[in-house]
Amino acid sequence: MSEVDIKNIGLKVGLEIHQQLDTKKKLFCDCIPTEDEEFSKKFSRKLRAAKSELGKIDPAALFENTKSKTIIYYGIDLYCDARISMIDATLGTEINVKTLEHTETLKIESGTQPNSILKIKSQGLPSQHSNRRGDLFVHVVVEIPKKLSKQQKSLLDEFQNSD
Repeated sequence: MSEVDIKNIGLKVGLEIHQQLDTKKKLFCDCIPTEDEEFSKKFSRKLRAAKSELGKIDPAALFENTKSKTIIYYGIDLYCDARISMIDATLGTEINVKTLEHTETLKIESGTQPNSILKIKSQGLPSQHSNRRGDLFVHVVVEIPKKLSKQQKSLLDEFQNSD
């Protein structure tokens, strides 16, 4: 067998690990590998488009790459944003939240404040070591209109001065 010049053929190799290895020690240190699900472990990654084995970039991955998203993982818990209007935050509403397996209806109480975090129990990732599932935390993003009509501004002024 002849020797292969790796630089000449343009070989690129990558490794992506998706599951904890069942070993007595970690690969690069002497710590004992443990998973404590009571405390969330946070790690993040940037979404980026890369060439496939065929040398082409998937158009959908390229489109998502333009959004400069950072995906954040917290152990077995999941986090998402839910955008609601200031009217819905004030009066209350129900919204549909996509989970891993279905769509869940979530009640937004009247008076919900911006950046509130609501929890949907047991809708996160399944644990590898027990029957427990993580939770899905919903971050409420209240959208404030940038432009108001004269009538809308008048109604808000009236509301503000009534009390």
